[in-house]
Amino acid sequence: MKENQKQEEGYDYVNPSHYNKNGVQTIDKIEGTYGTKRACEWCLITAFKYIDRIGEKPNEPVERELGKINWYFSWALQKSEGEFFSHEVNKEVQNLVQILEEKGYKL
Repeated sequence: MKENQKQEEGYDYVNPSHYNKNGVQTIDKIEGTYGTKRACEWCLITAFKYIDRIGEKPNEPVERELGKINWYFSWALQKSEGEFFSHEVNKEVQNLVQILEEKGYKL
């Protein structure tokens, strides 16, 4: 087995360690800098990006892309819970799930 294959087996492609600097996740820095609402919007926009190009990226299994989409949805839904904008986030997730399903994929 090649060395890079060994590294890939334990590598978290959805939430990699390089997103965590000094114990703080990049998404938490985004939230701290721009606020929860904008961080949720960023997550939804990023999920849209993955949905739009799903299945087209070479060497990127669809399951991995679905995992990333799910991670962004989960973060936005969890952070928006109880917030004044939670309805917007829920509606947008539903819209994006519909687009994903129209492309033939399910989470």
